[in-house]
Amino acid sequence: MSGKLGILVQSGNYFKFVENLADAAGKKDKEIRIHLIGAGVALVSYEGFQHLTQIAPVTICSDSFGKQFGNRKPRVPYAVTFVEPPHVTEIVQWSDRCVVF
Repeated sequence: MSGKLGILVQSGNYFKFVENLADAAGKKDKEIRIHLIGAGVALVSYEGFQHLTQIAPVTICSDSFGKQFGNRKPRVPYAVTFVEPPHVTEIVQWSDRCVVF
């Protein structure tokens, strides 16, 4: 089975699915990267978001974040990295398998 899993999140509706998949993959010693884009950046507002950042590195599309929250951007004090939109291609190339929510 593949060793690198990319999780691309473009919807704010599937937080528990993303969290459970990341947990399960981590328990199988998979390398995981999570990227939030589009409406998926809304996951930063979820109570369990900090736990997600402890499971895997999380990147957030800076453009999507700005469009989603405008001037009322929430604090993101957790270990996340803001990146430009083309970063999604880097995750796809890095991954052996990729899942999109």
